Amino acid sequence: MSTTMHWRILIFCMGMCTLPSFSREIPVEDTVIRPNCNSEAILPCAAKSYSHAYTSVIWYKIYQGREQGIIRHHQGTSSPYLTYRGIASLTKDYSLVLKNVTYKNAGKYKCQVIAKMGGKNNESHVMLNTSECFTEATPTPVFTVPVLSLTNSSSHGMNSSEISVIQPLEVTNLWAFVGFLTVGLTKVLLCALCVWVVVAFKKHRRRSTWS
Repeated sequence: MSTTMHWRILIFCMGMCTLPSFSREIPVEDTVIRPNCNSEAILPCAAKSYSHAYTSVIWYKIYQGREQGIIRHHQGTSSPYLTYRGIASLTKDYSLVLKNVTYKNAGKYKCQVIAKMGGKNNESHVMLNTSECFTEATPTPVFTVPVLSLTNSSSHGMNSSEISVIQPLEVTNLWAFVGFLTVGLTKVLLCALCVWVVVAFKKHRRRSTWS
C-alpha cells in the first residue's frame, strides 16, 4: 500500500474519531432589560438554549472592553466572584439575578456556556439599562391657626353660629404714616410736659428756700 493511501486512511480515521458538535451559533441581537431602580433584575442566558453538552456557565460584565467575572456554575455549584457575593445568583435556567440594581449596574453582560470536548462554546449578550434612582421629597406640613372671636360666650355658651373669623385688615401707606406721626407727636408732648414739670418744681423750691 502506497504512502499516499496511508495518509488518506489516517485522515479519514481522524475525521471519524472527532466528536461532533452539538451546539450552534446563536443570534447576534442583544437582549435589553429595563428594571426599576432598587429592584431585582433577571438577565436571561440565551446561549443556554443552543447548548446541549456543556460543562460550565460563566457570567461576565463587559466594562471598557474588559470582562469582569460575576458568577460561575460548574458541577452543580454556583460560585459568585468576591465583589458579587450576596448580590448575584443563578436560576435553574442559568439566568443571572442581580439584587437592588442601580444605574451603576447598567451596562453589557455576557453569558458564556463552555461546551464539552469537541463542542463549541456559545455566548449571548444582555444590555441592562437602569436609570438613576430618585427619591421623592417629603412635603413639609403647614399648620394654619385660625383667629376666632366669640360673642356672648358667657351667657349663652359657645355656639357655632356665634363664632366668626376675623378677617385681616389692609393698611395703606397713608394710614401707616399717620399712625407713626401720631405716636411721634405724643412722645414729644410727653417729653415737653416732663420738662415743664421739672422746671416748675425747681422754681417752687427756690422760692421756698429764699422765703
